[in-house]
Amino acid sequence: MTMRTRTVAIAGVLVVAGIATAAYLLVRPGDFTARGTVTITGGSGIVGVSSGGVFYGDHGSCRGVDGYSDLTPGSTVSIANSSGEIVALGAIEVGESKTGVTEPGCMLHFNVHEVPAGDGPYQVAVGHRNAVPASEDELRSGALLVID
Repeated sequence: MTMRTRTVAIAGVLVVAGIATAAYLLVRPGDFTARGTVTITGGSGIVGVSSGGVFYGDHGSCRGVDGYSDLTPGSTVSIANSSGEIVALGAIEVGESKTGVTEPGCMLHFNVHEVPAGDGPYQVAVGHRNAVPASEDELRSGALLVID
């Protein structure tokens, strides 16, 4: 093989590799932000009172207490892919009281950024709770997880 033939062959391989990389980057699904709400049902709904696993604070805030103390703003939210590998971490951002309804409770909202798309079905674990299944569509639109 001559030097010119070798150079053309190497250039051809590099062009094919470049095209393959570009094609992959154009068709891969990318990342998305998983949104969700964990709801602890029960409690009194009375501000300053801790009951039924919920403490209701001022200005509509709330957090888990007693057996639900792992469900508070700042608690870890992990998302695993279909192979069980944790692919993204986030945290509960805020607790919002669910009062003035037939069943009081505490809604804890989370956003987990940079979840690899197309890697589901996913498993969502909050605090030290067991993971629950969620589809990509559910996580994109706001999954609802209820803790009784």
